[in-house]
Amino acid sequence: MSNRRATWPLAAIVALPLVPCLGVAAHAQDAEPAGDPVAPVVADEIVVTATKKNREPVNTPGEVTIVDLGSQDHVADTDLAEALRYVPALEFSDAPRSLGLRPNIRGLGTSRVLVTTDGARSGFQSGHKGQLFVEPAFLRRAEVVRGPSSALFGSGALGGALLLETIDTDDIVGPDSRFGFRQRLSHRNNADLFGRSSVVGGRFDPSDDVTLGFVLGWAGRDSNDVELSTDDDLPFSEVDQGNTLAKFEVRVTDEWRFELGVLGFDDDTRAPANLDQNTTDPTLLTDRTTEQDTVTLSAQWTPRDEDWVDLRFTVYETDLDILERRLDTGARNTIEYETEGFDVHNVSNVNVGEFDTILTVGLEYFGEEQGSNIALGNTNGAFPSADSEHWAPYAQAEMEVVEDKVFVVPGVRFDDYELKSPGLPKSSEDELSTKLGVVYHLGEELDLDEGDYFALTANYSEGFRAPTFQELFIDGPHFAASPFFPFDGFFIANPTLMPETSETFEWGARAKFGDLRVHGAVHRTDAEDFITSDVTTSPPAGPPPAAGRFELTNINSQDAELWGYELESEYVHSEFVRFWANLAHTRGEDSDTNEDLNLPPRAAAAGVEFGGPDRGWTFGVRGRYASSQNRIPTGGTGSDRFKLLDVAWTVDPAAFGMDSLDGFTFTLGANNLASEEYTPFLNGQPGPDRDVYFAISFATEW
Repeated sequence: MSNRRATWPLAAIVALPLVPCLGVAAHAQDAEPAGDPVAPVVADEIVVTATKKNREPVNTPGEVTIVDLGSQDHVADTDLAEALRYVPALEFSDAPRSLGLRPNIRGLGTSRVLVTTDGARSGFQSGHKGQLFVEPAFLRRAEVVRGPSSALFGSGALGGALLLETIDTDDIVGPDSRFGFRQRLSHRNNADLFGRSSVVGGRFDPSDDVTLGFVLGWAGRDSNDVELSTDDDLPFSEVDQGNTLAKFEVRVTDEWRFELGVLGFDDDTRAPANLDQNTTDPTLLTDRTTEQDTVTLSAQWTPRDEDWVDLRFTVYETDLDILERRLDTGARNTIEYETEGFDVHNVSNVNVGEFDTILTVGLEYFGEEQGSNIALGNTNGAFPSADSEHWAPYAQAEMEVVEDKVFVVPGVRFDDYELKSPGLPKSSEDELSTKLGVVYHLGEELDLDEGDYFALTANYSEGFRAPTFQELFIDGPHFAASPFFPFDGFFIANPTLMPETSETFEWGARAKFGDLRVHGAVHRTDAEDFITSDVTTSPPAGPPPAAGRFELTNINSQDAELWGYELESEYVHSEFVRFWANLAHTRGEDSDTNEDLNLPPRAAAAGVEFGGPDRGWTFGVRGRYASSQNRIPTGGTGSDRFKLLDVAWTVDPAAFGMDSLDGFTFTLGANNLASEEYTPFLNGQPGPDRDVYFAISFATEW
């Protein structure tokens, strides 16, 4: 693929003054997780990525759920959907095949949810190929932003954002150690999945002012076919992965930090071309190889005694290659997708009038390029050759209007983009996205105890999504006529598509009374210009074998209204017992026809954890419930209600005097313990049957 864009030269110019300093300010200290690290966090953990500045959730307008994934004892062995299955209003489509996973937030999915890993965008979109190619064992945390976030993140954050961070040196090596090592071996009875991961890290101090660090990791898993809750196996759902991580960092005093990260994903399997299918038909099956490499370079400069400078810079490149070889003919289909970009922004502590203000001003660029070919070098019409460029300056102010009482957060971003494909008119548009959030504390009026709070929130945010390459430029034959459907199918390109847009209002309350925390919100979204498919048909010109013509064109044809609510709660009864629960529901309809939209049903999750790290063991019981969904558009497929029960027990033998097992941790658990038969709403296949797993983890530092 060509590399003609000016991203890297421009990025190098921006980064040049940073490189000689070889470092960045020390990483923000993370709060200790309360209870099970894979359960959603309601406690006062710091929001990092979702605001581009460390900020307490209680003073952050909008809804953000933080999940700590940094504990090796609790990290998922299969995929990201398992790691985040308790987050409210977050669903994943096309499971149980992990390659097909696509996130959905508040009923909006695929290209309407932005996904980043260490700041690098994951822009690949396909109805059948999946979206999330990331190793869960390498993740330290996830921030799930619910609701439009285009004022900070631009195109794609129409429904929300899934912001992932990988582990770094501090996660492996303690402050008093030089090296650290983690090893994990696990087995799951469902699909006979065997997982393993190894991570090593080190820290050196060549001088009083310079600190060097590194993390190297490898993780892999292989399995047979998944056993579904219907007691049937899902054909060709086996897994064969080997993934890598390398990170290197340099810190100079407490002012500079420089980090280079390389993240590799490699999956080699046999599966249907449409990963949502259940089939053994060789005409629909492929030998598929999926490889994705992401390189990120980041730097931060925070001078001492300078409140107006906290400069942060990230540049990245992601290369995705998918190779499919059809089993029936041996024909090869390749897809290449490249994303390059950078983000540079400065965070200043300034005074605006009489208000203490944190001002963030930045510039983001990202470009994408897609290419494909099939047998004999012909272009794959479903993945047209195309490229894009996106430029966006943005600004956000976090204003403390009344000390410790009223916080106001306005933001604005201007996106200018251009998408092109050879032989077709280009698509270029610009979009202005704004937001305004308010947090109002009522602690004084309610005479609350120190450390407690009660706050009301209001938030207005706008989102937009530029059309994808497939929506704009897909053109040509799609399928041939058959005796059962005597029409030849064709895609018709439409480069005139406008971006989808949305406006969302949210109202909420956050409260902490002693050991009880509760966050709740209601939201309403008005969306315009949703892209849908327009179908026209022409009858056959004569008797068989003459065929008719079936044409599909993408158009901006739907306006929609969505509304719903979310509730998260946590109660720490004692150092021994912790409860948590959440509830979410989103409904919606077409603004013109009043027809229901295809949205997930009402869902709830709850859990209780006993014990804790200080006791040397933890036992957790967690449940998920989804109601039936019959409010669906004409031609849609509903779902029945279901309830799932998960359990997990983790023990540290050294805490019970077994010094020879110091550093070891044993985990025994089961998902879908009751072997419930169920089919998640966004999935074409039933969910997995009971899955009993056992893991041995070892961690040491020296």
